Amino acid sequence: MNNTQSKLYLAQNDLYKWLFVPFIMMQVGIFADYWPDFINKNWGVHIHYWLGTAWFTFLIIQPYFIAKKKLEQHRFYGMVGLFIAGGVVFGMITLYEHDIRHGLNAEAEGSLDARYYTGGIMMQNILLTGFIIAILMGIKHRKNYEEHAWWLICSTFYVMLPAVGRGMMKIFMIIQGTNEIDYFLSNIFTCIAISGCAAVFAWRFDKWRHPATWIAIIITPLAYWSYDFFAQQDWHHELIKTIIKPDS
Repeated sequence: MNNTQSKLYLAQNDLYKWLFVPFIMMQVGIFADYWPDFINKNWGVHIHYWLGTAWFTFLIIQPYFIAKKKLEQHRFYGMVGLFIAGGVVFGMITLYEHDIRHGLNAEAEGSLDARYYTGGIMMQNILLTGFIIAILMGIKHRKNYEEHAWWLICSTFYVMLPAVGRGMMKIFMIIQGTNEIDYFLSNIFTCIAISGCAAVFAWRFDKWRHPATWIAIIITPLAYWSYDFFAQQDWHHELIKTIIKPDS
């Protein structure tokens, strides 16, 4: 598509404003799970939160520089963004040990929830794979505004699930009670929120046929499916425990 005919190109002066939507969704979603217990969070959780926030902020700032014709700043902070993206990936991976430790504790207590911790690792692997693909494609097409911008924009939807999912569960806990929460329904609404936001972006910028769009729409339902499926697999549970061994 020619840039002069592209909705994304024509809307570049407003693009950064649209990106506040997923940023706010992420912040609202994670707020109750992070800030009230800020002091007691371990270092890995803090790193994960702030690197994720930095990435979403980066994706707002970069289109802002384009809108204001500040191309040198855009290029410079683009290099900084590579380090932030690497940090996001590293931050999510470092939490795997945290998940395994909780899973082992649950297993020692005879809880059936133990396998959901290792199932959660597979879920995060899917999200990370999508995110890494988006970053690599953004780098590959760095000289093509249309492709570069859209892959990086869609990267937001690839990693929104942990924050928005936790926020949705908090809402259902308030409505249904902590011990009565319908997790399946909470997951459905999380999928609607993230995939729906991606669909709105695709409609606004006429990107229905782009592969990054369809990854953005299906990645959250796929991640939830993998979470439930692999949580039922004993072999997967034992394999993850073998690969990721928490410090004693």
